[in-house]
Amino acid sequence: MDSRVVPFAVVSRAFAEDRISASEFEAVFLALFRAIDPGLDAGSARAVDKLFSAVDSYCANPNLRDDSDIDEMMLKAASVDFLENI
Repeated sequence: MDSRVVPFAVVSRAFAEDRISASEFEAVFLALFRAIDPGLDAGSARAVDKLFSAVDSYCANPNLRDDSDIDEMMLKAASVDFLENI
C-alpha cells in the first residue's frame, strides 16, 4: 500500500468503527483528497477514487436524497470496502 493512502485508511477505520460521524468523515476525506499528491500506484488510486465516488454521492439529508445519492450506511459500507481492498 502506498504510504499516501494511510491517512485515508485511518479516517475510514474511524468512521467504520463509529468513532467519527459521516459528516466528519466526509469533511476529512475531502480535505485529504484535495491535498493528495498525484502519482499513487494504480491499485491505491482506484481504491481512493472509488471511495471518493461514494463520498461524492453521500447525502446526509434523506429529504434531499435522490436515486443517485447514498445514505450513511452505504457510505460506511464503501469505507469498509476501501479498507478491505487497500
